[in-house]
Amino acid sequence: MAEAETWKGRVYQLEQLLRSVQRDVKVDPVPTPVRTAPAKAPQTQQPDLDHYIAIAEHAQKRAEQLEREALEVSCALSLRT
Repeated sequence: MAEAETWKGRVYQLEQLLRSVQRDVKVDPVPTPVRTAPAKAPQTQQPDLDHYIAIAEHAQKRAEQLEREALEVSCALSLRT
C-alpha cells in the first residue's frame, strides 16, 4: 500500500510538471521565418516533451496497476477473516 501511495504521488507530480511545461510552450500558428545567418550565441534546446509524456504515462499505468494489486490483496485479506 505504501508503495502504491508513493507511485500515486509521483504520478501526480509528473502530471503537474507536464501541465506546467505545456502552459510554457507557446504554439505559433504562423511559421516563423528561418534565419539564414548562424546564431552567435548557443541556443538552449527545448526539452523533449514526448519523452516526459511517455514517462508520465508509464508512471500512471504503473500506479493504476499497483492500485489494482493493492485492491486484490485487500480483498484477499478480507476474505480470510
